[in-house]
Amino acid sequence: MPPDEPGAPVRGVEVHPQRKDSTATGCLGCLGVVLLLSSALAVYFAVFPVALSVLSDAYVGLARSATAGNPRGMAVAGWLLFVITASSLLALALTRGRLARAWARTIGAVAAVLAIAAWNLLPLRGSGLAEAVDGPGGSGFVTGARWGAPAAGLLLMIAAHVRFRKRAEDFYVRHSLLRWTIGLASALAVAALAVAVLRAE
Repeated sequence: MPPDEPGAPVRGVEVHPQRKDSTATGCLGCLGVVLLLSSALAVYFAVFPVALSVLSDAYVGLARSATAGNPRGMAVAGWLLFVITASSLLALALTRGRLARAWARTIGAVAAVLAIAAWNLLPLRGSGLAEAVDGPGGSGFVTGARWGAPAAGLLLMIAAHVRFRKRAEDFYVRHSLLRWTIGLASALAVAALAVAVLRAE
């Protein structure tokens, strides 16, 4: 191509590539963020309340079937819901990097399902506990939940400490303070179970 022809490269002159207009890409990114936020809000306000109700009712129904509505058996079921949830999360914190991925995912899934049910059955005013346990053994379940939730709270505090302070290795040291702490919290949880069973009516 002759040098005087329009568009021909000129020696000694650096030609900078022109930037493409990124407006379309930016709009697509904004649209993606809006869709993501809309989906999150829909899940929170539409799906999550339904999941709370369905899973908590399913757990109480299963407990009632297993115990035939016996108040003491229902107290154990109420205690188990909270303590097993917290124990699963503590186990995940302690075995991070040591457990096979499939097992970790399984424990995490079980903990998530139980946590959703436990959230709706917290022994607090305004929770779904009163509605969910209306029936045989309901008062026993409430008693178990009232004693199991604080015990689970101790285990959750230990799990949070292990996870965020990265102290899981301390558990594998003989006679470590973490082992003694978990042992004491477990003993208190068992004592809470005994009290709940004795007080169930």
